[in-house]
Amino acid sequence: MVSNWDATLPEILEVVGLKRYFDHLAVSALSGHAKPDPRLFQEALKALGVAPKEAVHVGDSEADLLGAEAAGMKALLFDPLGENPKALSRLQGVLDYLP
Repeated sequence: MVSNWDATLPEILEVVGLKRYFDHLAVSALSGHAKPDPRLFQEALKALGVAPKEAVHVGDSEADLLGAEAAGMKALLFDPLGENPKALSRLQGVLDYLP
């Protein structure tokens, strides 16, 4: 997970039972870098041992796209409300971009 959230995100994810689903949390308040700074994305890639060209970032903002692309990743915009015609409105669409 790459997030512009405060330092409480790991604890919140733990409390709601979601933290176990993430191998690494790149949190802006903890790393000192906020999206769209590519260093936040690079932190996640390095921690996971994944090359940028092997990764796909799914985000919901322009900052997500800019940061992921600057880090060399494929970036997809997600809009579950379907308001943005350039965005995926269903997460199932992400599968089309995976190798």
